[in-house]
Amino acid sequence: MKIRTTILLLLLTAGLLCYVFLHERRQPPRNLAGYLVFDLEGDLLVEGKMTPEVTPEEVAGIDLKSGAGNFAFRKQDDGTWDIARGLKDRANPKAITTMLDFVAKAKILETIDEDEVASGRVRESELGLDDSNEIELTYRKPGGGKLVSLRLGRTAPLGNAMYLRFDGVKSRRDIYLVHPDLHEFAAQPADAYRDPSLLKYKPENLRRVSVKRGEGVIEMSRPITAPDDSSLWVITRPLANARADQDLVGKFLKELASTQIQSFTPAGSNTAAPTDPSIVEITLWGVNDPDKKGSTLSFYPDPAADSKSALCRDSERRAEFKVDKALVDDLAQIDSPNIFRDQHLGNIDPSKVTFLEVQWPEGADSVQLYRVGNNWYVRKTGTEDFLKADGGRVVSLINTLNESEVDFASDTLTDKAVFGFDKPITTLIFASSPHQSLKQLGPVTTENSRVLRFGRPPGKPGYANFAGEPYVYKVGPEALQIIPQQIIRWRTLDLPSFDPQQLQTLHQAVGASPPVDLAYKPLKFEWTATRAGEDVTSLLNVQAAERLVPVLANLEVASWQSESEKSLEALAQAPIVIEATYEVLSVKSPTPKVEKIRLEFAPMGSAEGGRILYYGRHSLVPGVFLIKGTTVQELIQPLLKTPA
Repeated sequence: MKIRTTILLLLLTAGLLCYVFLHERRQPPRNLAGYLVFDLEGDLLVEGKMTPEVTPEEVAGIDLKSGAGNFAFRKQDDGTWDIARGLKDRANPKAITTMLDFVAKAKILETIDEDEVASGRVRESELGLDDSNEIELTYRKPGGGKLVSLRLGRTAPLGNAMYLRFDGVKSRRDIYLVHPDLHEFAAQPADAYRDPSLLKYKPENLRRVSVKRGEGVIEMSRPITAPDDSSLWVITRPLANARADQDLVGKFLKELASTQIQSFTPAGSNTAAPTDPSIVEITLWGVNDPDKKGSTLSFYPDPAADSKSALCRDSERRAEFKVDKALVDDLAQIDSPNIFRDQHLGNIDPSKVTFLEVQWPEGADSVQLYRVGNNWYVRKTGTEDFLKADGGRVVSLINTLNESEVDFASDTLTDKAVFGFDKPITTLIFASSPHQSLKQLGPVTTENSRVLRFGRPPGKPGYANFAGEPYVYKVGPEALQIIPQQIIRWRTLDLPSFDPQQLQTLHQAVGASPPVDLAYKPLKFEWTATRAGEDVTSLLNVQAAERLVPVLANLEVASWQSESEKSLEALAQAPIVIEATYEVLSVKSPTPKVEKIRLEFAPMGSAEGGRILYYGRHSLVPGVFLIKGTTVQELIQPLLKTPA
């Protein structure tokens, strides 16, 4: 034999040996204890990085054959499952989860060699795998193609394990003892595979619902465009776009969605259709349902004596079932759309409001407020000059309107004069147009604004109405008392501030005590003090001075007040006077400007809640304000130490 031929034969032999070695290495071992059932190649534990040949994500259909019937479960486009054969119904989500979890988690505990069965040492009938006891489970991919088919046997003596055999899988020829045990699950009665939930929808995926009692229908809807959309519910029948109580509608839908069916009876099997009219009918539409295709639930009394259940029929399910009678009793109480109506005056989102106009008749200040960025500004209507406003007061007003409970006076508005809207006592305009600056204000249009008007006819209570809506609400006097009538009350609560490091002088006069004057040199961090012309620097409490200055530099008032005889008289003899000078730096001028301020405080007395308040006045800001007594106490703390 030529040497070249010998070498060629050796190479062929080596290649064959490598093939056999690698092929055998890829074959799963016969003892598969610890392996995943659906790791059909047996390589998951060997190589770690491999994945099972069947996963829950691949499964789009499941066939189950058992003593209870022959069932076909099919996954729908929306991710839910239906029973397509055996029963025509929605599938129980828990049953589907059980069968899919088995694919992902089932493990082999022990292998029974096929030779044991062939030799007769192990009988299939003893394991529940013969034709008389057989339970078949088949997983299918989209389109119906088979992924894998199994035969489920009896529960093993050690518990929570069962015998299993694959059908037509070459790498799974033996019988396996596997965990968990599905035998009891697969042997359930047919109704166990039905969805026990009354509704097929989640509350957040509903867009329309109607409640019918006799000839009366109450309908609610919302402009939801996608699941979990947070659009608001409105009542559309018999009222037209009346605001609904979002919490109440939400609780109503959650109660329906959480209701579980007590028992099933196949429609037409042994139960005659109820001859009595339904107690109530509920029709629901999901986000993807067309208007002509809603799911209707009809509730009837249970003819059984002293029954604590009621009968229900679903237009989409081929069964009659029983539910708790208490639910139906509650549904029967829904006899008016007012049950679902929002009992509050407003439903305005303060975060979206960028404009507020308050219109008063003569004698009060009509104002316009604008939000630019995070800051609010106010001006009298018809003027150009802005003041910095208290945005918190705007938010507080909106929240109070939203929380104010009302009575429903009328669902029609044909004569404005009847409710005093021909001459409103005040009108509020809310808008959401963005503003670039105070010189570039956004427009207020009918599309981005809402108008709330208040009327009070002679001898009648107060009324409120949103322009363009027919609904009139009866309101109490507190709804108007929260709206400021003077522009000063809209002003920001922050007094003019300054940088504490720029302070030059400080004057503190408290009652009949000699005033104390301080001077500060920031570059040297040096304080000097005088009292009645005498140098008292040696007595100066520097720490007290350094605590006082930041308080003075960042004062906040409790509220602004209209000037009254009492407040002006008190401030004319103010027992507390604080004066200060400080530098104001400007990028427009290299020379700092020196600003001087004077604050006067006089005790007002105790306010509601026992708080001590003071009248106050600031030289740079016209008007009188109230300030907390605790703040004033910080401003009049002694600056000098008591001589030893």
